[in-house]
Amino acid sequence: MPIYKNISIKNKLILIQLVTAFVAVLICCVLFVFNDVKTFNKSLVNNKYSVAEIVGVNVIAPLLFKDKDAATQILQNLKSNASILNAAIFDKEGIKFAQYDRRETTFLFPPPGDEKFNQTNFMGQKFLVEYKIIQENEFMGTVMLRSELTAVDDILINYIKVASGVLLGALLIAFIISTFFQQLITSRLLLLVNKTKEISATGNYSNRLYDRGTDEIGVLSKEFNNMLDQIQKMQNSLKEANADLEKRVKERTSKLERSNQELEQFAYVASHDLQEPLRTISNFVGLLEKKYPKEADDDHFRYFQFV
Repeated sequence: MPIYKNISIKNKLILIQLVTAFVAVLICCVLFVFNDVKTFNKSLVNNKYSVAEIVGVNVIAPLLFKDKDAATQILQNLKSNASILNAAIFDKEGIKFAQYDRRETTFLFPPPGDEKFNQTNFMGQKFLVEYKIIQENEFMGTVMLRSELTAVDDILINYIKVASGVLLGALLIAFIISTFFQQLITSRLLLLVNKTKEISATGNYSNRLYDRGTDEIGVLSKEFNNMLDQIQKMQNSLKEANADLEKRVKERTSKLERSNQELEQFAYVASHDLQEPLRTISNFVGLLEKKYPKEADDDHFRYFQFV
């Protein structure tokens, strides 16, 4: 991740803490919402089961006397409960005795005691509740209610709003806390970075980083100082070696200059000492040349020229 590599350590620490806080709070909110929705659904079912139980108690007499109108009138009282969409009463043979429909469309209830139906059956945003009417240990019939979960949607929306507020608040608090505490780490790292830049720019290896911590940054600072000690020792050794080399070069140069001077003096003396006898020989040869004319003996003249 090239972009992540270019982010400063300070911002990386803040980002990590914010992401951690966000994930943790999000998980808590999801679990909280899931648990509350589950609890609400359970309480909603219990509420509708209680309504079905009340209806069952009230329709015992109409079932006994086969009074369908009275049973229907009892079901009509469910209009006050807007979440109940349909209701039906079945006699002990499982034959529908009376039914209530909030809307014009008649709902087809499953037969009581259906194996696919176990007291409470959720179907999307709707659920069915079944209550068996028992009178003095005698089965009298069944009450079935069909209700919708409209309130759950409102609760979910409210929970989402609350969770969003909690997430934003948690992120804000995490940002403030992380911004404060990350300075305890990044300030020491920045000190190390700045000291490294300073030493690299000035070449002054006598600088030291004073961090007495015992954590990883403290250990890094200690090893950084040890590295500077080694570099400084090497630098001092190189300076001493260069100084010694320069001293030797100067001594040898001085010796060479003295040797050159002595050689020049020797060459001058040797040249002077050789010139004098040669000049004397040349003078005597000139005198002999004058004493013996050229015509006297050509061989003598040639010898003189050779000399």
